[in-house]
Amino acid sequence: MPVFNIDHEEIVNRVAEDLEQAGAQMSQEKFNQIAGKINDALPGIIQIIAEKTAEFWQAEAEATGGWGSKYAKAIRYKVQGSSAQVFLDEKMKDKESNKPNFMFAMMVEKGVKTWSIKDALLRSKKAKVGKDGVRYIIIPFPVSAPRKKGSGKSKAQFGGREMTQEMYDVVKSGGKLSSGKIKGKDVSGLSKYNTRQLHGQYGIFRCVSSKSTGWQYPNVPAEPVYANVLKEVNNQIQNAVAAFCQAVVKELGK
Repeated sequence: MPVFNIDHEEIVNRVAEDLEQAGAQMSQEKFNQIAGKINDALPGIIQIIAEKTAEFWQAEAEATGGWGSKYAKAIRYKVQGSSAQVFLDEKMKDKESNKPNFMFAMMVEKGVKTWSIKDALLRSKKAKVGKDGVRYIIIPFPVSAPRKKGSGKSKAQFGGREMTQEMYDVVKSGGKLSSGKIKGKDVSGLSKYNTRQLHGQYGIFRCVSSKSTGWQYPNVPAEPVYANVLKEVNNQIQNAVAAFCQAVVKELGK
């Protein structure tokens, strides 16, 4: 599991190196005073490093787009005494899909090989066999009504499938859209229907059968966010510790 371990011993070693360089030019008393102040500040330094590491990792995950936002939500950190850990929470679940956020993180990190959506759908218990012996299943694709003015920043539902006002004017009273596209996808047949809970919903229905072509999930290449972040964060930790040590030595070494 991708994880950053922030060990105080590594930081202490770096501090020791900086103090050794400065120690030759100061008294033992001043040296001990500086070492004590740095030691007292270590828990706070580690807390800040953990926070900044988590924030940086989250930003890099979100920048990948797609599943990146779900990946970012799995990133957590904890500080225990003089050590800290930034990690992926395997128990956290995505509210929209009820799937572990960790799963989306791995899909980004390792990529996803192409697979047959059609085969997966036809294995469902909801699939049926027609009179011609062909197995099929009807798939609903919900479409949201136009958002009201003033709610432009609210999150779009159903993968961004949102009808225009013109489409809504046709279907809101029970009509059916003869033709139209949303984000380049055909939405002919768009209409209003009731869910099993008798809630009004808008959407289109498509039939997938063993004779259908396409319905293949594309290959998604891996994006090694963790490896890239690890390299950058290690540099940032070194720079942050060095800057802090230099500031303390400058303040107390006079």
